[in-house]
Amino acid sequence: MEDLLIKYLPHMEFYRTKFQQFFYYPYIMQTNLPLFRSELVNTDSLGFRFTKKPVSGWMSFDDPEVIECENLFMGGSTAMGWGSKHGDRGTIPSYLAELGGERWLNMSVCAQSIQNNFINFCFLSGRLKKLKRVVFLGGYNELAIFMNGNYFSKTYGGIYSQTEFHQSMNKHLEELKRSHEGLRGDFMELPENSMEKVEIFKEWLQHTLGTVIQAILAKNMSFTFLIQPYYEWIDRGLTQKEVLITHWCAENHARACKKNYYEEIKDSKPWYFKLLKDTCNANNVPCIDLNMELAESQYKDLWVFYDPAHLSDEANQAIAKQILEKC
Repeated sequence: MEDLLIKYLPHMEFYRTKFQQFFYYPYIMQTNLPLFRSELVNTDSLGFRFTKKPVSGWMSFDDPEVIECENLFMGGSTAMGWGSKHGDRGTIPSYLAELGGERWLNMSVCAQSIQNNFINFCFLSGRLKKLKRVVFLGGYNELAIFMNGNYFSKTYGGIYSQTEFHQSMNKHLEELKRSHEGLRGDFMELPENSMEKVEIFKEWLQHTLGTVIQAILAKNMSFTFLIQPYYEWIDRGLTQKEVLITHWCAENHARACKKNYYEEIKDSKPWYFKLLKDTCNANNVPCIDLNMELAESQYKDLWVFYDPAHLSDEANQAIAKQILEKC
C-alpha cells in the first residue's frame, strides 16, 4: 500500500523512524530523547526541544539564560512541533519568540497529557525565576489516551504503552505495589477504556485541569488553554491533500491498534469542549478553540494538518499570531 504521508511530506519519515523513541519515567510517563541532535530536531538534557530565541541562538533548560525566560509553552507532540519541516524554528514557541520578541521555552513531550506536563512543571518551574505566562496547547491527548490507552485510572489518568510504564514504576517505586492506590489495584484490575467510563474521565479531567490552573495562578502567572486543532474537530473544509493524508493515517492507525476510536473522538466534541471551556471559565482563565480560529476565512487555503493531529509550519505560525493577539 502506498504511504501517502511520505509521498506528500517526505520529511515525516524522519519523525516516524529517527525521533520516535522515548524514555519511560515514574509518574511522568515518558519523555523525548534527551540530547538528540539532527537537522530537524534538537533536544536538551531533559528531552525538551530547542526554541528559537528572539534574535539569535536557541533557548533550552540547559541555557544559563533560562532563569530570565518569561514564557512557557506546554503540551504533547502537537505543541512540541511534531512534523515541522523547518525543524526547531518551525514550532509554535519559536514563532512566538520571533514574532513577539520574548524568550519562550518549549516544555512539551510527545504523548503527554495535562497531568504529565504538570509534573514536569512542578519539577522545573523553580529554575524559571521570571516566568510570567504559561500557555497549554492540548485537548486531543487527554481524550485519545482515555479512549486508546491500555488503562485509565483516577490516580494516574490515561497511560499510553502501559506495559513499559508499569515496568518503570515497579523498578523505581517498589513500595507502590503494596499501596491500595498502587499499580495492582489501580491499573491491572481495570478494564480497557470505553465510553461507559466517561463520567470518571470527566471528573478526572475537571479536577486535574482545575488543579493545574490554580497552582499556576497561585504563582502570579497567567494561564491560557488552547484546544488544539484536530481534523475531525475543525470547522472548515480540508484541502484535497489534507483529506487524503488524514484519512489514510487514521485508517492505518486504527488498523494497527485494532481499535477504531476516531469516530468516538469526533462524536465527543460537544460534551468534551464544553467540559474544557467550563473548567477554564470556572477558574477565570481563557480557553481558546483553535479549531474555530483556523476556520476563519483568512485561513481557508491554509494547509493545516500533516496528519490527523499534527500541524504544518504555516499553521504553527498562524497559531503563534493568534496567541500574541489574544493572550
